[in-house]
Amino acid sequence: MRTGVVVSYNSIIRCGFIKDGNKQKIRFFNENPKLVFKRLDVVRFSVGFVDNSLRAGLTVS
Repeated sequence: MRTGVVVSYNSIIRCGFIKDGNKQKIRFFNENPKLVFKRLDVVRFSVGFVDNSLRAGLTVS
């Protein structure tokens, strides 16, 4: 698991970017409509390849 900060989030399309400890920006999609993220929220995530690009999978605790 990696830790990062939400740097942007669009609540309409439920998509955003996380910046991790290495200053890498990784895109994520929120598949749970009950969750709303704000800029600077700290999140835990794993990274995988989807459609030939890095994508974060968020973990809710």
